Amino acid sequence: MYFRVVLALLAAYLAPAIAWSAVHLNKTVAVVHSPDSRECIFFQLDGVAEADPITPANPWFAVPKTHNGYKEIVAALLMLRATGAPLQQVTTGGALACGYPAVSNLSL
Repeated sequence: MYFRVVLALLAAYLAPAIAWSAVHLNKTVAVVHSPDSRECIFFQLDGVAEADPITPANPWFAVPKTHNGYKEIVAALLMLRATGAPLQQVTTGGALACGYPAVSNLSL
């Protein structure tokens, strides 16, 4: 009985985090917007009208400069935009960066 209660509480605690994440597969980079006064780089993917449910009807993704792989992600985005090759996967985690859905993982 105690185990079921703990499991139910854990599921209730984690449900919002799971519900507010998004995964986009095999998409090409449509737009890369360079950093401005905010500490992020922004991009859009072809065919994605909503980057993450945390910001409805917003197609923009953000990568904060504090992300461990910031330089690698920026290089990958620029290369993929120039070649037209698709990203294997882009994952958001339900967090915001500079007011937009923050990328947690990007796979080539």
